[in-house]
Amino acid sequence: MSHALVQRYGRWVVGWRWAYDEGDFDGGPVGNRCCPRDSITTPEETLARVVAALCARRGWLESLTGRFEACPLDLPDVEDQRILWECAARNLIVQVTDRADCGSGWHRHCRQVLTWFLSRSTPSVRASTLSARSATRAAAARTSDGRCEHGGRC
Repeated sequence: MSHALVQRYGRWVVGWRWAYDEGDFDGGPVGNRCCPRDSITTPEETLARVVAALCARRGWLESLTGRFEACPLDLPDVEDQRILWECAARNLIVQVTDRADCGSGWHRHCRQVLTWFLSRSTPSVRASTLSARSATRAAAARTSDGRCEHGGRC
């Protein structure tokens, strides 16, 4: 199914099965689909779930694009923009945890989003290192009862 969707619509559909919790891939931004056992039923219901998941995926990617474009960051001016970079990363982390419903693997999607964001302005190796560090710090902010230090559930 995924291969056919990519062939038909393009690479943006990759991730359409990335569910909140314990789906095919957990910790993702798609709440309209879970695992095959729970998501594949009648042809009509299954198709409706696939369409809803694709729409959710596309909407999330467009939302992220808007957030990325709202914070154009210039690598040569990184020292002068440090606060802007930190605020942008913090806001993206909050957006990802909210969108992924703080599913068990949300930190993987957080790392992915931060890498996408930082890759727009930095060499990819540096962006990957920075995003991994930010995602690790965000995961460490969880308290033992599953609440984030900022008070939200994650």
